[in-house]
Amino acid sequence: MDNLQKLQAANPHIAIHTIHEAAFRRYGSVIREDTSAFCAAAETIPFPETGSKYVASTPELDEIPAAAKLRETHCGGLDDIIEGFEIGTLFAPYTEFDSSGAFTRFEDTAADKGLYVTVPELGAEFTLGDAVFEFVGPVSDWGDDLNDSSLVLRLEYGETAFLFTGDISSGALADCAALGGFDLSCDVLKLGHHGSSSSTDEEILRLTRPSLAIASCGADNSYGHPHEETLSILRDAKVDVYRTDLQGTITIGSDGQNFTVGTEHFVPDSQLNPTDPAASSTAQQAYIGNVNSKKFHLPTCPNLPAEKNQILFSSYQEAVEAGYTPCSSCIK
Repeated sequence: MDNLQKLQAANPHIAIHTIHEAAFRRYGSVIREDTSAFCAAAETIPFPETGSKYVASTPELDEIPAAAKLRETHCGGLDDIIEGFEIGTLFAPYTEFDSSGAFTRFEDTAADKGLYVTVPELGAEFTLGDAVFEFVGPVSDWGDDLNDSSLVLRLEYGETAFLFTGDISSGALADCAALGGFDLSCDVLKLGHHGSSSSTDEEILRLTRPSLAIASCGADNSYGHPHEETLSILRDAKVDVYRTDLQGTITIGSDGQNFTVGTEHFVPDSQLNPTDPAASSTAQQAYIGNVNSKKFHLPTCPNLPAEKNQILFSSYQEAVEAGYTPCSSCIK
């Protein structure tokens, strides 16, 4: 059972799935709480084929309020969601967008189901069980920059908080606090614009103060997301980085007091944030394998095999390629 399956089996009170479908380079976010689900983004994600793994398994699904920046890369999957599930409310930053065929398909599909877009007021709230969502942006005119039209959502569940920023730029996000007076602090920050340097800077990290950041981006994407500048300031701020391009689907569970993280694939820290000065030493970390169990360990692991049963690997990749699997106690 991998980390993701273990976390789902633990049945936290609320679970946030940042989904990555590598074969199609499609991704999005689904948030579940007992009998309801909320789709925070549908970036050409193929519902129900992919999303149903996280949404349809929810018993007696009541509604999926959907929020997105309405350009093709962010609403291209919404028509599939509308066709596949019973929808309660559709949230979007505007109701007309002439230049997007994806938006027209989204509107037409919604109209066929008797659904129409709701443009939320700043500060408006809705709930998903005990989780409270607040629309905290955008607060300023986005002009011709559609990125800055992204709806910004802050989720609060007990003593844990999460911030979803769409593609909004760092300046426009800072305005949500400076002009709108909204609290942007969070435990988990879904990095704006897939980890672009245009959305995350030192001021944003000062306002949000996350302990964990997620970059939702496609593997080997042509934009270089997440950008090195973003990873560097996250390193300096001691923020843990999770990436869908490397780790696949990322699931965060919260019981209102603490949160846990599960990933589809294990990736060493040295690859998640290669700007980390410690990464080079981590990348060259030696591992000790057990020739009997075919597990490999850090040299500091208390469960090392007897010396006669040891085999030395010079890297994580070398151990995996030799058919060994990481020890769950010492390699997280």
